[in-house]
Amino acid sequence: MATVDTLCVVTTRYHATDRQVAAFKAERALWEPLVDWLLAFNKERDKRCLQPVAG
Repeated sequence: MATVDTLCVVTTRYHATDRQVAAFKAERALWEPLVDWLLAFNKERDKRCLQPVAG
């Protein structure tokens, strides 16, 4: 029986809104650590959740 990765079930990829992009551009130093974390989250989620299903 295959196991279910809850990361793939309960999360989605992060996509910034236009307002969030504008805020980032206006105060990059403030928002950059969060954006870096979100990009790393997307990368990890893609690695774990976009793999072909075995079987």
